[in-house]
Amino acid sequence: MNNIFPKLLGNNAIKNLCGADIRNSKHSHAYIIDGPDGSGKHTAALQIAMAILCHNKGKDGFDLPCGICPSCAKIAAGYSTDVQFVNRGNNATFQVDVIRNMLSGIGYLPDDGDYKIYIIEEADKMTAQAQNSLLLSLEEPPAHVVFILLTTDSGALLETIRSRAHTLKTEMLSAPFILETLHKMRSEGTISERDENKLQTAASAASGSLGSAILLCSKSESSPVLKYREIAEQLVYALIFAGSAEAVNFCRTIDSKRTECEDILFYAMSAVRDYIALKNGNHSTLFYTDTEKAHAEAVKTTLPRLLGVYRLLEAAQDDICRKNASISTVFCTLAANAWKENR
Repeated sequence: MNNIFPKLLGNNAIKNLCGADIRNSKHSHAYIIDGPDGSGKHTAALQIAMAILCHNKGKDGFDLPCGICPSCAKIAAGYSTDVQFVNRGNNATFQVDVIRNMLSGIGYLPDDGDYKIYIIEEADKMTAQAQNSLLLSLEEPPAHVVFILLTTDSGALLETIRSRAHTLKTEMLSAPFILETLHKMRSEGTISERDENKLQTAASAASGSLGSAILLCSKSESSPVLKYREIAEQLVYALIFAGSAEAVNFCRTIDSKRTECEDILFYAMSAVRDYIALKNGNHSTLFYTDTEKAHAEAVKTTLPRLLGVYRLLEAAQDDICRKNASISTVFCTLAANAWKENR
């Protein structure tokens, strides 16, 4: 056996937990892969699916998955009928009809391999009804079915679902590791960016997400990632350091789509998390590239204040991602509540 999940960067915990079980055909019938966008959830899901269906699984001298057998080739090319992606489409929430449609076909045997694998994207956006519908199959799954649920917040899933699936958490990557990976991708021709300063900026600005770093490298200075980060940084400053009127006025200027607001709130939470880390003596930041400047800002506030704002950002993200609340109302309420936290 050579490499385990060779396409998945970092995330050694996932490799170690799953590798031996899959090689010995003792894998779980359901996995929850939990982690921020860009942290490797899709890659992990595909590597697990390929490994389970790999024709060379468990054979000496082969990676897991091997990446060269007919099954691996089909999955990598996206035309394996035994691996299906399920998503919410254009809906704000994951409706029960989508899950019921998926479940209507699980009784059919696999076409090529021993298993049919269903990869459910954004599982945390499933309605309670959709989750309960899925729960029936998680409790008594067909022997030939494996479910992989991808989520940025496993806590949004029913406890009964979490108890019937093996939860795997993806890891945020360090800026040096991301930069090293970008150099390798550049040498392989996967990305075309040649400016070393831009590569370093992308690695530092990606908040631990390789996916965001690649997007930064593939876009111009008007990259949406840079736009979202700028708004997030201004939002955090308004919530923590500005007065209530200024905070509310800034939040009223946020005029973005729902999916864009999800990214803005994710980056804002990353920024506050950096402040909390700096307050606790940890000088390794994910969001801020200028650690000294961030530390100078962090000392101007208190840890309880930062923790309170972080909780408010979490609640705002939940309102936008899962409750389909009005975006303007969510942000104005966020500003008002942040001001109350500061009194």
